[in-house]
Amino acid sequence: MVTPHSRQPCATKNCFATFSAESAHDGEVRHCNRAGPDGGHPHRWDGSTWQVLTGKMQHDRA
Repeated sequence: MVTPHSRQPCATKNCFATFSAESAHDGEVRHCNRAGPDGGHPHRWDGSTWQVLTGKMQHDRA
């Protein structure tokens, strides 16, 4: 079971997917949990926040 504190929301506007919130290393890249050729939006940890990298949209939009 996933708890609210174990996932982080995607930083992309109108995206409701999430990605793991486990401790990240500086410069680490993670993808949202949406299936697709790019594995969702890529995010890079800058040491304090997740920054969205450019990539092909794979999530449903509102």
